[in-house]
Amino acid sequence: MGRTHHRPCVGSGCHGGAFRLYRRAVRTSTMLRPPFIRASRGFVRMEHLGPPPAQDAPSRLMPGAEAASPRLRVRRELSQPPGAALISHVQLMRRVQELGGSARVEVRVVGATQEGRPIPLLAVSSAENIAKLETIRHQHLAGPPPTGRPVPVPVLFLANDHGSEASQVQALLELAEELASDDAPETGAALRSVIVLIMPVVSPDGYERSRREWTNHPLSSGRSGDGNHYGIGVTREYLHSDEPETSAVKSVICDWQPLLVWEVQEDGASLGRTHTEVAVAPPLRVVDPGAAPTARAEQRVGAAIAAAWRAAGYDVLHEPTGRHAWSFAGDNAARVAPEAGLRAAMALSGVVAVQTVSARSPGTQSWEDRNQQKRIAGRAILMHVAGDAGEDLVRTRVDVLRRALDHDAAGRYLIPTDQDPAVVRHAVSLLEGAGVHVEHPTDPGGTLVVPRRQALKGLADLLLSPQRGGDGSLVIAMGLVVHERGDGQGESERSPAGPPARGADSAAPDGARRLAGTPSGPETVTFSGSGAMAAVNRLLRTPGVRVGWLAGGDFVASVPPAEHHVVEMVRAVALETINESSIHGAGMGYLARSPRVGVYAGPGVRDAGRAGGLGRVRWYLRDGEFPATLLRASDIVSGALDDVDVLIVPAGDVREILRGWSDDDLLRRFPWDSPGDDGGLAGDGVSAIRSFIDAGGTFIGIDAGGGWLATRDHAHLLDVGADDLRPDVSMATVRPDATGRVLFAGLGDSVRVPAGTAFVHPPSVRRLAGYSSGVAVDAAAIIEGHAGAGRVVLFGFDPTHRLIARRSARLLGNAILRAVATWDGFDDRATPQT
Repeated sequence: MGRTHHRPCVGSGCHGGAFRLYRRAVRTSTMLRPPFIRASRGFVRMEHLGPPPAQDAPSRLMPGAEAASPRLRVRRELSQPPGAALISHVQLMRRVQELGGSARVEVRVVGATQEGRPIPLLAVSSAENIAKLETIRHQHLAGPPPTGRPVPVPVLFLANDHGSEASQVQALLELAEELASDDAPETGAALRSVIVLIMPVVSPDGYERSRREWTNHPLSSGRSGDGNHYGIGVTREYLHSDEPETSAVKSVICDWQPLLVWEVQEDGASLGRTHTEVAVAPPLRVVDPGAAPTARAEQRVGAAIAAAWRAAGYDVLHEPTGRHAWSFAGDNAARVAPEAGLRAAMALSGVVAVQTVSARSPGTQSWEDRNQQKRIAGRAILMHVAGDAGEDLVRTRVDVLRRALDHDAAGRYLIPTDQDPAVVRHAVSLLEGAGVHVEHPTDPGGTLVVPRRQALKGLADLLLSPQRGGDGSLVIAMGLVVHERGDGQGESERSPAGPPARGADSAAPDGARRLAGTPSGPETVTFSGSGAMAAVNRLLRTPGVRVGWLAGGDFVASVPPAEHHVVEMVRAVALETINESSIHGAGMGYLARSPRVGVYAGPGVRDAGRAGGLGRVRWYLRDGEFPATLLRASDIVSGALDDVDVLIVPAGDVREILRGWSDDDLLRRFPWDSPGDDGGLAGDGVSAIRSFIDAGGTFIGIDAGGGWLATRDHAHLLDVGADDLRPDVSMATVRPDATGRVLFAGLGDSVRVPAGTAFVHPPSVRRLAGYSSGVAVDAAAIIEGHAGAGRVVLFGFDPTHRLIARRSARLLGNAILRAVATWDGFDDRATPQT
């Protein structure tokens, strides 16, 4: 009988399997796009004319053409059932549990989502293999046997990173059921050679959101479900994320070290519309076989899938070099940590990662065809790996590991533990979660060591070296201090510009007196670090606690004796930085309560594919424990701003923010229907925002969403203009002006950000920070103006652009806190210099 296990995610220690795989293989050498997207208005409206005659169908349109086929292949309603008819997550888990009764299947639960939904993993193989699955797993991690029959090869199939791609869930479940019951000799032989690991839904929360959208709007694109609970993609920021869904995928990869990972994807913009083909076989992007050891293996897998699809009669787009003039419409991966995605991480680990894409636009193909394409591709991969390709995958993996271990043993990264403990803990969690070996000190206060001579050297280099990992390194994005000891070349420090040294340089700002009643004594705690925002908001919810904000970026809290336990809470989440006796004279301002934050959550900011920043802002507010409320346009018009101090409008599409859903987007024009959401902010919404600011509220606008909304060309909250730096978006350094030091409190003199907008402003609007590198040197990156009793703060970049961008996200946190800070001895409208 099959078995079902509920097993916690295992994120660390998995590097050992990679070491053993390499060593055994050595002994047996014979085994050896820019985010702000404007779609063309030349799109030809499609009408259902029935299936086109075969002789009228060209082999394909001109590569990259923006003209659509004037015909629908099937009725739109046949491309997908309505939401209520799709399998629910509860029904999925019921069928998964039933599959666990098969002798060919073992079921495990490898994680749970933010909303508590289980994330299942199915292992499908021969009954003999399933009966000794753990033994096989350990044998695989130890490496191929020196003689005799090879160990079965594990491969991983995962789907539904985007909840809007419903066919993936149904198809992979059906594939598992087929493999569990198929008595064909070739299937049995293949399953004796391969362990097929299937994750049919890695983002259940997103899938259920899309299903609810389709219940009311069956022909909408379902993009409300892209990403997890917060709209965060599961695999896009694979190395940077410790969201539960990503952690579940990492645990499977660490536990099993699969030699191939297949990501199932769908496209709702171009396949079957601007291209005649309905499916794309790997590789999806241009590959250089000479640069990546896994590239040739990816090409062979792609050829096998393409052949199987063509044999079934599908029109397939396949070019072995990846030069097929097709790309994901609206794919924002190039902007959001491309080096940290699952595909890049697997390549650095010697694992072959492939993606397939099928058309899902209404009318391009039937629901049955969408599902069948994925089942065919899954079987093609199984049969390919069960043949000679299995040994090829082993050799590819071993070759990468051998190169990684061919390194001077003296090379290492040193991570001091006498820095922000929250940053260190998070960094170690990400490193070990990805399988990187970290040596922990035996004595408290020692130094963590990451050897460069290890199987996953490429991942260690990417995450710990700014020279090798660029802005995706933990050093730049998180502020982690790392010292690199070279190959016998001594030691060099790799760390970003940190906060200013405390002491004379941290004196109170000009015009500011010492914080009135600055506390001292045993009930005083001073703290900073990446956990400071959460600590501040917890403290401000505690009766009788007062929090001071110091010039250097630290916070100081006076805790009543009855609440002394709060001090230990602060120490658990933030870094206690200076002695209690040293805070006198360093006062800057104080906070009496948490800021009440409203976040615009209507059209224009929700879709990650169009650079909508809502999910990342929500994630940061949760991480910093800011009390926040999501607001639609109707809420804002009906008076919801009366209950908030700060309104944040995230990055996104200013046209949709004002007008509601736009048919400029290929996923909202025919053959798609609108999701029927609220309208935009134009008219009454903008008037309500102006009244909110006049009454003393703070408006924070971000980049091409809220940042552009405030300009003279749109809502005219300030008399400013905006220069779009796209498509030349690149990472840039931002430095504060004298008037912007408050926003940079605790961050030092510079922060790396993705430059998106440069503001053009009159003298009445102050520049708080400017770009000092990148595509717009010396242009305004952050500005501030006042209207009535309130203020408008505009960011020309998204400070929450990465999950690990804690340093740049602190800019947003500081801007929020300023809204409720009381400044002692000076007018904050003339922001103090420090």
